[in-house]
Amino acid sequence: MRYTTLLLCASVASVTGCGPADRSDNSAATVTAEQFQQLGWIAGKWRGAEAGGAPFFESYSMLDDSTLGVASFSDSAFTSLTGTPSMISLRDGRVTNGDAVVTQWDAGSIHFEPRGKAMNSYTWRKETPDRWTARLHWNDKDGTPRERTYVLTRVTD
Repeated sequence: MRYTTLLLCASVASVTGCGPADRSDNSAATVTAEQFQQLGWIAGKWRGAEAGGAPFFESYSMLDDSTLGVASFSDSAFTSLTGTPSMISLRDGRVTNGDAVVTQWDAGSIHFEPRGKAMNSYTWRKETPDRWTARLHWNDKDGTPRERTYVLTRVTD
């Protein structure tokens, strides 16, 4: 199974599983505008892959002081857009990414939990300025916990 937006998740609901049809974001972390700017480490072009998996390509860009744009591409030249670009937004002290909300935040690690109809949680962890990981967690329809890790490396022009 291949996941194309590490936003992973711009399409968080793409991971199959079961769970409540609706979740609230009462456990959302409070994030300031200054803290949100710390997410700037992710700006740029990235090549991602699961161990042994096919590569995918994503770009992240700070659109303004409270919005990060995300786009996925099928090619290493970043010319063939796949899907619809998405945004990670800071609004009223909460950071959201589609059907996910940030519940833990620090300068090098961000944890998203599902809300709405999303079924998976995920954590982004900065490893170095040119490498980060995205770890997804979900339960299969039978309730079996699953995990998948993607490693992303910076693409330089």
